[in-house]
This record gives sequence, C-alpha cells and structure tokens, in this order.
Amino acid sequence: MFDRESGERITEIEDDALDYPSGIGGVGDRIFVSQGAFRGSAYEEGSVVEINRSTRTVETRTPTSAKNPQFLSVINFEEKTWLAVVNSGEFDVTESGAFVKTAGSLELWDIAVDPVARESFELPLVEDRRIGSPAEAHQV
Repeated sequence: MFDRESGERITEIEDDALDYPSGIGGVGDRIFVSQGAFRGSAYEEGSVVEINRSTRTVETRTPTSAKNPQFLSVINFEEKTWLAVVNSGEFDVTESGAFVKTAGSLELWDIAVDPVARESFELPLVEDRRIGSPAEAHQV
C-alpha cells in the first residue's frame, strides 16, 4: 500500500488470497482488488478480494462468475454505490494473436449490504474469437 499524498510505500500485504491482482477500486475503508489467477498458460477461478484500508488485512475473497476479472470500478447509480466487475474470460495467445477462449461476464455488486449482493450478466462468445462479446450483450 502507498500513501496517496507522498507516494511512499506504507506496507506490503501478504496473503494467499492475493493471486495475480489486476484491478483495484475503493470506497471509504474498503479496497477491492480483482484476482486474475493466471498460471502462465491458463486461468484458474478468478475472484475479488476486499481489503480493509485501516487494518490493512484481507477481509473477504469472493469468486467471480467468469474467469479473468481484469477491471473493476466503484460507481454511484440510482442512489446506491455499486462495484462493477468485468471478467474477460480466458484467452489463448498464439503466434497468430490473442483469441477469446471462454465467455466473460459483467457483475454488479451492491456493496452496501453484507454479504455483498450481486448480479451477473454473461458476455457470450462470438464467432470471431479475436474480439470480445457482441455490442448487444452490453445492454444491461
């Protein structure tokens, strides 16, 4: 963790739940970090870890609905605070390029309730595996 003002490192958090972190967002004392769980040639089950900013400890680890959670963002919508999680799915990288291997998903988490309430929307595969899901799939 780093001090936002000075950029100085405050501490390092070591926990087995931290597994190939790729996205971060936060609100108040809560920090959310997406875990891609990449193993060099494949992705294991992805998750989002919640870290308590004050105690600097991992509070929860929640599996995602699809593999490879690459991006997350805290958003305010309809007078609620949500965590949006984008799970890209697995990729195959070959000499010909990168190709989408499994479906992804978009998750919306209501982080005001405990445990977190969430809804998941699948982002289906398309015929051309060089691109992600079709634009129609993003209309949630």
